[in-house]
Amino acid sequence: MNLERRPLLQKNGNNIKQVKYIMVLHTCLAFTFSGIGSLLAVYFHQHLGFSEGMSTFFTNTTLATKYLFALLGGVLVDTVLGKFAAICIGSLLFLLGNMLLFGPELLGKFLHTKFEYDWIVFTAFYLGSVGNGLATPSISTFIGDQFSPEQEGTRAIYFSWFYWLIQVSAIVSNLAIPFLMKYFPLYITFVALSGSLLFGIPTFLVPFKQYRKVTPSKSTYPLFFNVLYHAIRNRRRYIFSQKVGTNFHWLDPALDYYPPQTVEDVKNALNVMLIFLPMPFFWAIFFQTTSLWVFQASQTDLVIAGFEIPPNAVTALNPLMNLFLIPFFSHLIYPFFKRRKHPIRPFTKMTLGFITSALSVVCAGLLQAKINDPTSPKQTVLLILPQYFLLSCGEILLSVTAYEFSYIQSPPSLRAMLMEVWILTLFIGSVLLSLVGLTDLGRNSIL
Repeated sequence: MNLERRPLLQKNGNNIKQVKYIMVLHTCLAFTFSGIGSLLAVYFHQHLGFSEGMSTFFTNTTLATKYLFALLGGVLVDTVLGKFAAICIGSLLFLLGNMLLFGPELLGKFLHTKFEYDWIVFTAFYLGSVGNGLATPSISTFIGDQFSPEQEGTRAIYFSWFYWLIQVSAIVSNLAIPFLMKYFPLYITFVALSGSLLFGIPTFLVPFKQYRKVTPSKSTYPLFFNVLYHAIRNRRRYIFSQKVGTNFHWLDPALDYYPPQTVEDVKNALNVMLIFLPMPFFWAIFFQTTSLWVFQASQTDLVIAGFEIPPNAVTALNPLMNLFLIPFFSHLIYPFFKRRKHPIRPFTKMTLGFITSALSVVCAGLLQAKINDPTSPKQTVLLILPQYFLLSCGEILLSVTAYEFSYIQSPPSLRAMLMEVWILTLFIGSVLLSLVGLTDLGRNSIL
C-alpha cells in the first residue's frame, strides 16, 4: 500500500481518523443548510414583506441556485478543482453568505435602527447557495477517497453514518431554527447558523496534510456527446453498409468510431437517464415542505398541548419520519415480501412512490379546502401529519430507490456524469415549484 499518499491509513485499515473530521464539517453544513431551508419562506414573508407566492418563488430559486452550482461545480471538481479545494471554497462562500445575514441585523440591534438591506439578503442567500452547491456534493465522494479498496466494509459503515447525520442534523436544525426565530432576536438565528460553520471549517482543516486528494481527471461529457454525435451522423452510412441486424440500436453507428464497450456504456447511461425523467415532478412536490406547506401550517391552529409552535417547525417532520421509515422499509417491509417469494422490484417501488407522493398532494388539498371553508372551525396543525407521512413514504420508495438503482446500473466510466444529471432533476424540480409560487396555486398553498 502507498502509505505516502494515505499516511493515516494503516495496513490493518483501522486508522482512518481524518474521515471523522470530514464528518464534522458535513454535519455542520447539513445543519446550516437545513436551518436556512426552514427559515426562508417565513423570513421572506414575515420579515421582508413579500407575498406567500413571491416568498415561495424566492425560496425555491434559492434552492435551484444550490443545485445549479452543484451541477456546474461537479464538472469543475472532476476536471479542475478537485474535491478538497471545492469543499474549502464552497464552505467559505457558504460562511460568507451567512455572515452577511447577521451583520446588518446585529448592527441594527446595537445602533437602534433598521437597515434597508434587501439586496444584501438576496446576495447572502444566493451566495450561500453557490457555496453549498460547490461543497456538499464533493463531501460524500471525498470520504470515499479516504478508504482503500480492502476497506469496503468500513466505508459502508461510514456512509451509513453519513446519511444518518444528514437526517439528525435536519431534525435538530428544523426544530431549533424556527424556535430561535420566534422567541429570540433574528440575529441570534443567523449567529447560530454561522457558528456551526465557524466550528466545522477549522475542524475540517486540522488534518489537511493527511487527506488523500485524488487528482482531477478529464471530463466524460465530451466522450458521451461525441458518441451521440457520431451515432446520428453515421446512421445512414451504417445502415447502407448492411451492418444492421435484428438487435440494431440507434447508437450502433458509433461503433465505427468507438470501442464496443464505450458505446455500450453510453447505452446504459441513457437507460439510467430514462429513470430520471419523472423525478423533477416528484421534487416539485417534495420542495413544498419548505414553502407552500409551511404557509399552510401557518393558517392552522399551532397550539399543541398548550404550547404554540412556529409554522416552519413542521419542516422537521420529513427527516424525523425518515429516521423511522427507512429502517422500517429496509428491515421489515422489503424482507417480508422477499421471504414470500414476491420481492418488490425497483420499478414497482418507484411506481408506489409516485402514488403515495400524489396522495400527499391530495391530502394537502383536502386540508386546504377545510382551511378555506369559512363555516369550519380552525383546523389543528396535526392534520398536516398525513401528507408528510405519505410524502416521506414516497421519498423512500421513489427517490432512494431511483438513486440506488441508477448508481448500480451506471457504467463506472460515466457514473460521475449521471450523478450530476441526478442533481439536474433537483434543479428542474425546484424551478418548477418556484414558478408555481407566481401563480394562484402558490397563493392557495397547494400544488
